[in-house]
Amino acid sequence: MSVIFRIKICVLIALGSYTTRAQDALYGGDFTSASMMNPAFISYNTCKRFTLFNRVQWAGISNGYNTTIAVAEFKAKRGNKGYGFGIVNDLAGSGNYRTSIAYGAYAKSVKTGIHSELLFGLQAGFGQISVNWSKLTFGDMIDARRGVVYATNQTFGEVQTFMNFNSGVAFISKQFFLGVACMNLSKPIQSLIPGSIESHLPRHYNFHGGVVVHGYVSGNRLEFLPQVSLDIQGASHVLTAGSTVSYKQAAMGMWIRINRSAALSMSLIKGNVRFGVTAEVPTNKLLVRSMGTYECFIKKSISCNNSKKHKMLECPLFD
Repeated sequence: MSVIFRIKICVLIALGSYTTRAQDALYGGDFTSASMMNPAFISYNTCKRFTLFNRVQWAGISNGYNTTIAVAEFKAKRGNKGYGFGIVNDLAGSGNYRTSIAYGAYAKSVKTGIHSELLFGLQAGFGQISVNWSKLTFGDMIDARRGVVYATNQTFGEVQTFMNFNSGVAFISKQFFLGVACMNLSKPIQSLIPGSIESHLPRHYNFHGGVVVHGYVSGNRLEFLPQVSLDIQGASHVLTAGSTVSYKQAAMGMWIRINRSAALSMSLIKGNVRFGVTAEVPTNKLLVRSMGTYECFIKKSISCNNSKKHKMLECPLFD
């Protein structure tokens, strides 16, 4: 049995997810969908790709966050262009605080060498935020002896609609890739109560770096992919470090968000379909009540016939 290791460096500067709240969600697990990280990767290295993703945050707490994302990507027949469409639905709280977004994306690649490309991407979305006010209890509804018996005089908010934009650029080669994306370019308003102080969703910056160490064991490719990332959005700074091991048709990842949580992810590939799950548990006092966060995804990719493009170096991103 021979093992030959080669080291390649990969660094990605990208932006997190498209979920719109007071702060964007940070997803765990594998490189679920490149376009969720950077619109420049729309349809890259494939002709068609379909991804369905679900996240249940704080499973032990009633009415926690539940996020569902569906993404479809298509490569244009000519011009090295790609298109993508996605739907995001985020539900939280007993009042059903709901964020829904539909978006479209466009990407183009330009050859800069035999084994290198420059990618550009733009993503535009329309969304709305709403609350089911009938499920909420206000102070003026409560009687000291009889409980909740009165109607409220509280002013209910309105459905908030908004536009949001992402853009990204990436450089791909056989040895490494570099990318940068900016999210929430329009800093959409999140306020629901008329006349209240406007609350804007801050821009989200995410910095990624990693090393690919791979070789061959009994003729099968073995990969170790250590990663580190830093998410910055407003006053929030989150440092994440971890690694994925891939062998044959399976992959396993372990990572930790410093002073926040630790996670284990697993995925299997059958033909052109990939299925994965992630379990994340807090490393602070939230562990007892929250019972952790769980994610699952299924992705189907269809390769281009007679494609001469080189295979992308896919570093799993812990976002």
